[in-house]
Amino acid sequence: MVLSKSNVAFMVENYWPSVGGMQEVVRRIAEGLIKLGCEVTIYTSAHSHRKQNAELNGVVIKSFRIEGNLVRSIAGETSAYIKDVLSSEHDVYFVFAAQQWSCDLLLNSLEKIRGKKVFVPTGFSGLYNSSYKLYFEKMKHWGSLFDRLVFLSENYRDINFFKGIVPSEKFLIITNGASEKEFRNETYESSIIELLNIHEKD
Repeated sequence: MVLSKSNVAFMVENYWPSVGGMQEVVRRIAEGLIKLGCEVTIYTSAHSHRKQNAELNGVVIKSFRIEGNLVRSIAGETSAYIKDVLSSEHDVYFVFAAQQWSCDLLLNSLEKIRGKKVFVPTGFSGLYNSSYKLYFEKMKHWGSLFDRLVFLSENYRDINFFKGIVPSEKFLIITNGASEKEFRNETYESSIIELLNIHEKD
């Protein structure tokens, strides 16, 4: 799947200026794709310190006043979100994390989404919660509708859930790692000894 010069969409519950691990991961991926020449759009929750339609470092941010998930119920601008996504023409749609509205509102409309669909479940924290039993029964079908499923580990509850249900050819494992931003920088071209001004005799 070639992403360079593509038009890419990310569905994520929260995004800048909201602070958190998922927000930061998606922001860095999105801004990295911008540097590769892609067009990137984020679909996310509204934030009091961000305009409804904003832009950050080339990334377009579309915000919706929505909260909840399919199990707890979802409230807000649900129709506007679904309509916007289904009428869009992105090449690739990345859905980050199940059990929250930006994923759950699309699950029954996956076959209507044009373009490739990539699902990053991020662990399935509710898999063993009895209130999510029906949700995960349906997830067996929903998961099969994605073109790729990205997992952070080769042995965890989300990937193990899909083994035998979704063809392993659709699996992609990308383990957590450090950002190249911290390591690919001119200041690191010198040796660590030179950087810290440490001499062998010290």
